[in-house]
Amino acid sequence: MKQSLLFQPAVRVGATDRIRFEANNLLCVALGSAFLGTGIAKIAATGFVIDTFAGSNLAPAVLIVIGLIELAAAVLTIIPTTRLLGTGLISTIMLGAIGYHSVRGEFLLMAIPVAALLASLTVSFLELTLRRSTAAAVPVPAN
Repeated sequence: MKQSLLFQPAVRVGATDRIRFEANNLLCVALGSAFLGTGIAKIAATGFVIDTFAGSNLAPAVLIVIGLIELAAAVLTIIPTTRLLGTGLISTIMLGAIGYHSVRGEFLLMAIPVAALLASLTVSFLELTLRRSTAAAVPVPAN
């Protein structure tokens, strides 16, 4: 069976857990990649970011700080041992984004943060259930 490049379980797992491992890894890479892109876009102050935040009273430094936090969350989400911390950061950022867009009445722009929040919560749920199921599994003997 082909092993995942991101996570090598130290225990024997069943087929269902293997599918969950791979799905979780794939979702983490997708979520992390998306946040790498948005973090870089905020730091670089691209046209879309400037247009989105043009009417707000936010200082440009605030966008840079948000971009740096998004970059950190992306990296933490991709690394298996820090995945829960990364998804926690993403969830917090997305709750802030949902609040920001709802106060401004930008309900169409809220769809992206809501989707990212749901993806982050899904990764957190999968990660916790996988950790719980592998905690009781049989260790793989050393070769």
